[in-house]
Amino acid sequence: MTQFKAIRYLPLSAFFTAYGITCLVGALPLWGGYGALIDLVEYFSGTKVMHFDQGQSFRFLCLAIVAPALFAIGYWVAARLVNNQALPAKSDSDSEIPTLYLQSIFYGLALVAAYQLQKSGMFARLGSWLDYGQWILQRMLLLSKVGYWGFVNMYTWVPLAAAAIVISPRRTGKFWRYLPVAITLCLAAAMFFKKTVVTAGILILLAYILRCYFTRRISDKGLSRALLIGLGLVATFYFAAVVVPSYRTTSTTAEAVLSGTKVSSVVVPANNVLGISRTVDVAVYSILAPLTRTSVPAMYYTAVFPEKHAFYGLDFGQDILGFGGMPDDNRFVWSVMNPAMPDGTVTVPFQFAFYSQVGLFPTLILCALCGLVVGAAWMRILQISNISVRCLSATLLTFLCMHLAIDSLRQVIVSSYGMLWGAAFIAMLSGIHRYFGMRTSRTSKIPTSGFFKK
Repeated sequence: MTQFKAIRYLPLSAFFTAYGITCLVGALPLWGGYGALIDLVEYFSGTKVMHFDQGQSFRFLCLAIVAPALFAIGYWVAARLVNNQALPAKSDSDSEIPTLYLQSIFYGLALVAAYQLQKSGMFARLGSWLDYGQWILQRMLLLSKVGYWGFVNMYTWVPLAAAAIVISPRRTGKFWRYLPVAITLCLAAAMFFKKTVVTAGILILLAYILRCYFTRRISDKGLSRALLIGLGLVATFYFAAVVVPSYRTTSTTAEAVLSGTKVSSVVVPANNVLGISRTVDVAVYSILAPLTRTSVPAMYYTAVFPEKHAFYGLDFGQDILGFGGMPDDNRFVWSVMNPAMPDGTVTVPFQFAFYSQVGLFPTLILCALCGLVVGAAWMRILQISNISVRCLSATLLTFLCMHLAIDSLRQVIVSSYGMLWGAAFIAMLSGIHRYFGMRTSRTSKIPTSGFFKK
């Protein structure tokens, strides 16, 4: 077990890192009534922070603290029950997918994504990153012009294909190995979603770090350092992506652009929002953006259900099978939070979505079961013999845990960035790998005597 001690709880660490940053760090001070933070959140978001009665406080604390703890316990139990003694040996690179095949897959998917973005006019509007109102507008336009499978391709398949090339053991020039990374990030930037750029970068970087670890190029301590450095790079990029659209004094507000007001007439105030300077204003905004991404909606979930809306019942995707309906909890809670701005949605950690469906105590049980499943799946992934498939599968499951910290289980699985489509892509690569493995095996059985003798 000591050979992969550092990697055993990676998905769990990813979940709690994302959960702490995007929900818990912001939610607990808001629940405790920290006045300065409440004022800042209400000013920058325009949403009133929820205040609880005693019963609501109990439910909130159970969901915010006890539910994740049960998820961790379930994961720990599964990790202890599955007795993996050591990582499997390195796979033979001769049976790996040839780089030409991987590049053909990537550039085919990238061309489809580029065509859709060009057809939507996104490349011509890249300057909108420097104007907050226009930046929001381009996101809305993209959502209206690109279909579901287009987003699946951009969110999931293109980054996975790029990662497959980066971690391929086949020898190729550095330029051709890393060019797909640059292309992927450029395509992600043209989508005008901070999340797309950040997740694409994390996915490729994590796959590369795991490749180095599984091939013994870095030690356990080296793995920890690499993950921390990677986290720092991602955090820096995220804050830059938050600051860029809103820093310029000529940047328009979203309300001005969406309401049709002339761009030149309504701009973000140059300074003195907090009475200090614009730099301080933007810095505070960039810090609050991730900290309040799910914390405020999570507090509303606790107060809305079941007082203002009955529980939906457990959602297992029955509407996809042709019966029942998809819960609209994210839309209903938005309408309660922002009654003057309809048609929006919110995201919350998976346990709060469960709560809106089945209530408190069934949610706690479901969280423990989810931990068991994730832990068992992770232990199984660590035993995949092909390192490339193992790296991509491990990266995908780690991403699943990160997304569970900010979204419902259903969304994490079947949305355009859902793990189902990533798993399908990896299964395809695994099938191609098996084909080349069988071909290599047949070639190795050619007799070495007579005409074939070396």
